[in-house]
Amino acid sequence: MVVSRREGSMTKSTRTSPGARPTRLAFLLALSSLLLLCLSLSASPAHAQNGLLGLYYAYSPSLPSPPDRTKVFTDANLVLLRVDQTVDFDFGTGSPDPSLPSDKFAIRWLGQVTAPVSEDFTFYTESDDGSRLWISPNPIDPANPGTPAVDNWKDQGPTEVASNPITLTAGLKYYIMVEYYENGGGAVVHVRWESASTPKDIIPATALTPAPSPVPTGTINGTVTVASGSASGLPVVITSGNRAYHLTTDAQGNFSLPLLLAGDYKITTYEAGVYAPVSQTVTIAGGATQTVTLALTQPVVLTPYPLQYTSDWVNSTDAPADYDVIPTDPAYDASSLPAGGSQFKVPNTNVTFTFPPTSPGAKNVIPLALSTFLFGKASYSGLDILASSTGSGAGYQGNALLTYTDGTTATVPVSIAAHTQAPTANEIQAISAQLLDNTGTPAGNAYIFYQFIPVDASKQLASVSFSTQLGSDTTASPELWALTTESSQTPEALATVSGTVTANGQPASGAVVRIGPLSQTTGANGNYSFVVPAGSYTIGALLPGKFAPALQDITVTAGQTLSQPFSLGQPVVQVQYPLNYSQDWFSNANSPQDYTFGDTAFPSEQAPINNGTATFGGITFNMGSTADGGQNMIFVNGQVLPVPEANYDAIYFLESCVSGSYTGTWTLNFTDGTTESVPVQFTDWCGSASGVEKDWFRFQGRYNAGGITTPNCAIYYEPRFIQNFTKRLRSITLNPDPGGYPTQSGGLFALTLEAASTPDTGTLKGVVKGPSGNLAGASIVVGYDPTTTAQGSGYVAAVTGADGSFSASVPPGTYPVTVVSRGSGLQGATQTVTVTTGQTTDLGTITLQAYGNQVISWLGAPDVNQGLRHLLPPAGDSATARFASTATTVAGEPGLQANAFAFDVDDNFMYRGQPTTNATIRVHYYDEGTDTISLVYNSSDLTIGNGNGKYEVSVPIVDKTDTKTWKDADVSITDAGFYGVQPLEADFRVEVPSTSTTPLTLGYVIVAQGSSVSSPGTRPTPVVLGDLNGDGQVSVADVTIALQIAVGLKTPTPAQLQAGDLNHEGKITIADVTRILRYAVGLIPSLP
Repeated sequence: MVVSRREGSMTKSTRTSPGARPTRLAFLLALSSLLLLCLSLSASPAHAQNGLLGLYYAYSPSLPSPPDRTKVFTDANLVLLRVDQTVDFDFGTGSPDPSLPSDKFAIRWLGQVTAPVSEDFTFYTESDDGSRLWISPNPIDPANPGTPAVDNWKDQGPTEVASNPITLTAGLKYYIMVEYYENGGGAVVHVRWESASTPKDIIPATALTPAPSPVPTGTINGTVTVASGSASGLPVVITSGNRAYHLTTDAQGNFSLPLLLAGDYKITTYEAGVYAPVSQTVTIAGGATQTVTLALTQPVVLTPYPLQYTSDWVNSTDAPADYDVIPTDPAYDASSLPAGGSQFKVPNTNVTFTFPPTSPGAKNVIPLALSTFLFGKASYSGLDILASSTGSGAGYQGNALLTYTDGTTATVPVSIAAHTQAPTANEIQAISAQLLDNTGTPAGNAYIFYQFIPVDASKQLASVSFSTQLGSDTTASPELWALTTESSQTPEALATVSGTVTANGQPASGAVVRIGPLSQTTGANGNYSFVVPAGSYTIGALLPGKFAPALQDITVTAGQTLSQPFSLGQPVVQVQYPLNYSQDWFSNANSPQDYTFGDTAFPSEQAPINNGTATFGGITFNMGSTADGGQNMIFVNGQVLPVPEANYDAIYFLESCVSGSYTGTWTLNFTDGTTESVPVQFTDWCGSASGVEKDWFRFQGRYNAGGITTPNCAIYYEPRFIQNFTKRLRSITLNPDPGGYPTQSGGLFALTLEAASTPDTGTLKGVVKGPSGNLAGASIVVGYDPTTTAQGSGYVAAVTGADGSFSASVPPGTYPVTVVSRGSGLQGATQTVTVTTGQTTDLGTITLQAYGNQVISWLGAPDVNQGLRHLLPPAGDSATARFASTATTVAGEPGLQANAFAFDVDDNFMYRGQPTTNATIRVHYYDEGTDTISLVYNSSDLTIGNGNGKYEVSVPIVDKTDTKTWKDADVSITDAGFYGVQPLEADFRVEVPSTSTTPLTLGYVIVAQGSSVSSPGTRPTPVVLGDLNGDGQVSVADVTIALQIAVGLKTPTPAQLQAGDLNHEGKITIADVTRILRYAVGLIPSLP
């Protein structure tokens, strides 16, 4: 029997007890097999009675898209073959198999299809990106297949295309070929059929027969034997290069893997908890079949892992308040648990654990999420864990990330039930215990669960780390009680590195010690302790907010105990970062509706903020305004933050997440061009802090539009430490969560950096004026360009005074500098500025022009944006293909045609942070269809994606009635959104349903303040940068005019100033002339 390798498939088998040998539950064997499957993305059966033969290709990234099929489906590009029972795949942004790239891969399926009835059938392919399908009563020649029945071969988001009806006869086999390619972004492919009596659905495996391989392939047949009992249901891992196949033995211990390309293959098998791994390598050549026998005889070695416990989840009637894992909830009663230090054996398994201490004051658990564990040398086959989650909901859903010494990684799903609930599908109940509350009163039953995590025994395991909560239970925090490794030999002993951190001669409580990927915070005695494999390390200690790092290079041998004390003495310099706030997540009793994000807000009157600052331990933070209409938060969504240059050792921030969790990495950009990735996590605001966070402040209740409500929610403090603190930091990129809640709901309230010395800065000064004279209250933001950087990017250097002037210290470097006067109705001004350390850069007078009470985006060829920017999808991004537009002229009027349009309102026009903004949007559209047009918005940046979840507001504009005329639709936008607090503040979309077959044609869109919209007048002539003579081209003649203007020989017209002022300085300078000249003669590709 061959077990399916299709994702989500597995075969369960029941083991019989081999004599006196301890047995695993049949359930656990099935679980082990399932988890092994998850180690590889190989997602199809090795061979099957039914399905289609899949040939998987990786093609050159240099091929244009959509690619030429004759250059994709070549023997040189063929990577693997397998039989897929159906064509029904959503690979996300990954790949079908580790041996394939996540982009630029292709698949060809070959075989036959049998109709269940004699009827006309319609075939469908839905794909992202392209697909084609052929059906024929005769064999199909892949080199010359003829006209496809379905031709869907283009870059796109998930799009379904149907064939014409094809008459099939019941019981007859028809040849079928499907081809699919993935260019970039998401990857989806589904093949369906439909007839009068056959509902539209995926073509089932029972109707499909795979074709024989068109290329020579080999087979590995094998048998696994055990010293005692049955070899049924054992995992078999077959690897070749970066390909991995995971199978399970049948009732006789046999396995088979066909369709193998030439190469060397390593076969490994083991029995979890019983027998250690054995391996054998064979060579496949010329379509040969290799037969192997693997005998399991060596008992597995079970080794307790020396966990460094950090928390106490155990109490007793003698010391009922003696625990620190959620002190307001009950804890495990020590008298109902195994004795501390005893050997505990999981029922019906062969696995034993050393149970942690349970005496008063002892630590006995460690937070699992975001923890990392390192391993000594051994051939590991699995990890056994004892764990349970806080809370009473669905528990923890996450992943174990296994990292091997060859640099490869594997992800294994891990689920840990809440301690009062039944075990998850991955677990068995190991311990049943009692709970006591902090008065010593019994509080019901609780459990601790056992779970097996398989490891690829053909590789050397280096470390395992655990993700944050990926499931819906935002209150769950998994705690690890014990860890046992399974290996074929005793692992090389871990070394212990420990010591005491002192400052000013006294033990330093709260000091952070870091070695490799591990970090600890010292307690009152200043002590720390790590276990690490033998090797060389740099270990460092610092006291956040007080003392800079002390470093020491060490080398440890296996089993060594090394004492490494630290004495801290050099004070640190804290740099409070001036964030470019864009949202309001605070409210108060007088104005409970005063917030712009989510359904509820933090109570501002409770916040421990004094004179705009907050503290945690020794760290001071500058906070935004929590007054009515104030702005106090940014979304983490790709912002770039330039920083004053220095050697930084840590970044500290206050954060929270409105729903679920934000989990991502921030990129540190150093002056030498290198980068460092820093993992970060924002926990749900009404959950409990993760292992890398602490409560900065937990509020009593929260506000909605009607007043205070429950539950209590928190803003968290999170420290992250910089490994490369010997390098000078230039900027930080706040990358969005690649797979989190679609609102980009990670909220950043404050950021402080810690440097070993005073950072380098330069000085920026100037004067800002508006139409009425000097402009007070305008923000000068370094590193922010609203046309190219995410909202919330930048360093707020200064706010202009009453005379419109500013002077401030700013990071050195070359950056865009934008003057922002939100809500003023004045156009922003952006120019590129170079700031030198220790020097002053004078921007002179910056004049902001008025928009009036409305902004316009003229759509056509080319677009003209007057304060309202039409956002274009990223090139080659199939996930946003519905935003791709085509220029058109209809009824004598130019416009753009697309399924969806995204627009960004200039920051200076719409005031962020004030939830009483009213606006009217006019959509000028050509009426030619029957689909509903919708306007979609919320109080934050929608970006160009497919939506921001439940906080969106979708307003029907009008039903298209096919009058074949241009029409105007005015939509009034108030603050009556999903929860009554959703003003239009940033981006919005105009779109037709995703199922629409008729695209939308727009001529222009207007956003007006208030309820009155005026006629946009005549379409303006688009400005061609560098074209000063108005001929639509940039030539030496334009350079001459620009030079005359720059040296004062000629006064520019407004049109010439707009075309020639490339640096947005309000004048044409010699620098502008130089760039126009370089563009005119072809030395640079574009302007500005």
